[in-house]
Amino acid sequence: MGVHQLVSNNRPTRRQKKNYAVAKEKRKVRKAKRGPKKIALEDIHLLSDEQIKRKVAHPNSNITVSGKRRRKMLKRLRHSKREQNKMDGEKEFLVAEIWAAVWGILKGFPIQIYFSF
Repeated sequence: MGVHQLVSNNRPTRRQKKNYAVAKEKRKVRKAKRGPKKIALEDIHLLSDEQIKRKVAHPNSNITVSGKRRRKMLKRLRHSKREQNKMDGEKEFLVAEIWAAVWGILKGFPIQIYFSF
């Protein structure tokens, strides 16, 4: 604490403090009324957990998967799924697994997400 704070007269009055508190409460109410954010996530099944969290925290950020990486990852997913189906002898759809992983990551974020695969 500096000496200037001890001798300064520039402190908010009681009325200013009260106005600040009222304004703060109004901001909270406005934010609650606004509802959840809406975010569009493309290729969510190709993004890592950290990338998804970053995109949710900062929706305007340019977090995407490059074309080369996207093709390689999709190819790898298709091959692994094909091998898994051969071993199991049954067909399961990959989207259910993706949803489970995504909702595990995004638990607690007040948002609505639109997916496009």
